[in-house]
Amino acid sequence: MSNNCRKRKIQLPVPHTQNIQKSMLKRFCWYFFLSVAFCRNASEWRSRSIYQMLTDRFASDDSPLRCTEQPMSENTSRNYCGGTYRAAVAHLDYIVEMGFDALWISPIPSNVDGETVYGVGWHGYWQDHLEQLNHHFGTETELIDFIQQAHKRDIWIMLDVVANHVGPNLTTDYFPFNRPEHFHQLCFIDDYTNQTQVEFCSVGDRQDPLPDLNTENEFVASTLFSWIRDTVAKYQFDAIRIDTFRHVPKPFWTNYTRSSSVYSIGEIATSETDYVGDYTLYADGVLHYPLYFALNVTFRDDPQWRQPMNVLEKQVQENEKFFRDTTLCGVFLDNHDQARFLNYTQDPIRIQNAFVYLLFSDGIPIVYMGTEQNFTGNPNVTHGATDPWNRDPLWRSSYDRSNWIYKYLGQLNRIRTIAMSTTSDEQKSNSGDNSDEVWNGWRPVETTGNYTQCGNNIILTLQKGDNTCVYSASNYIPIFRLEKINGKSASGTFNYEGLKSQAEVYNAFTEFIESQINANNS
Repeated sequence: MSNNCRKRKIQLPVPHTQNIQKSMLKRFCWYFFLSVAFCRNASEWRSRSIYQMLTDRFASDDSPLRCTEQPMSENTSRNYCGGTYRAAVAHLDYIVEMGFDALWISPIPSNVDGETVYGVGWHGYWQDHLEQLNHHFGTETELIDFIQQAHKRDIWIMLDVVANHVGPNLTTDYFPFNRPEHFHQLCFIDDYTNQTQVEFCSVGDRQDPLPDLNTENEFVASTLFSWIRDTVAKYQFDAIRIDTFRHVPKPFWTNYTRSSSVYSIGEIATSETDYVGDYTLYADGVLHYPLYFALNVTFRDDPQWRQPMNVLEKQVQENEKFFRDTTLCGVFLDNHDQARFLNYTQDPIRIQNAFVYLLFSDGIPIVYMGTEQNFTGNPNVTHGATDPWNRDPLWRSSYDRSNWIYKYLGQLNRIRTIAMSTTSDEQKSNSGDNSDEVWNGWRPVETTGNYTQCGNNIILTLQKGDNTCVYSASNYIPIFRLEKINGKSASGTFNYEGLKSQAEVYNAFTEFIESQINANNS
């Protein structure tokens, strides 16, 4: 794990005078010139705000553009749409203007190209050749340029990685894992409460099995450790997001995350807080699925499925009990594996409050590509908000910067950046640069109780530290009170009275937060 940015002990090859292999020389050059300056530790990631990008669906320079039908057919959505690293460079400023300073990208290795009942491996999770790049996304030079251009804009890059499985068995051309002992015996997960099945059986199904890597095998393990170390170093990735984290025995992850030398976050897609919390011992953080499920039932329109705010409050209490450090976990409302959040609500106030919670609760916020453009999936099919209909290409929105959600996220991100920057010096002076002490951030807290007491109003209050909050519910407008900033008293309550439009509310709220922080620092 990367609580501190470790200095790599690089073993430089000793070349033979008679015969220097080109690959060895290339690796020698990479390692010789790289420094550890780019290495981002977990603590630094707390202040970041992440935008999740599907490489094939973010930006394309095809003419004409592909996958533009609305909504996309299932066949179209399961095949490549033409997104590339080169095209993405032209839209990095779109991300910057929205206030995001980190970018989660798709896995980079070559994927199985053959057609399956679930399409092809455009998403990146069906690798077949670990040492080759996915040529659909671009060349090595284009990937390096994309990362460098992002870094110039202070956007850190989080690489999605897969160490649990390879692509559907359409080919015998896997590399470097191409022997029977490199894989577990084929079986399927019929019971997710059976941890042996979860860790040793295929995450695919009987139509398209995904061969399960035998990470207990010395060759498999050492190859994966070397690959993640070399890949992070070569391309200067700033973090890794680890797919199917719970499907690999836990001891493997200790060496894997340590080998990466950067912040690591694992995916455990279940609502069980104690189960997910245990995995925070094996990576810097996890995707906060228990909180995701709580948010999902709290901020939705349908009263048949909506739950009271105290569900969220109870979840926060559970988090504190079972999670090693909630501030290092990824907080999200949706992603490529889950239904579009905006399929469940189109109420502007619920949307606003959900994003306030996302950006200001303990954790690192993650917003899924397309949410800022009000993507909802395919309304014409059952479960049309989920995979594969939740993976529309962003170019069909024309990258509209006037969309109110896009602008609102920009405002909240700017406020979060200011608030986080005011804590950095205090945190260092109180706990030291290398401390794992939890940062107590701005936190929306439970309000007036349940819906029977306050109608349908969903009101959040921002809290810093353990202070009593003042709650208010009126006209669907959120009221915020600041009690303390950086250990100092703060006064003032944001009130919507006299404001005639949502735009005025957003602007006034932004100015209020900034004025409170600036006054506190003067």
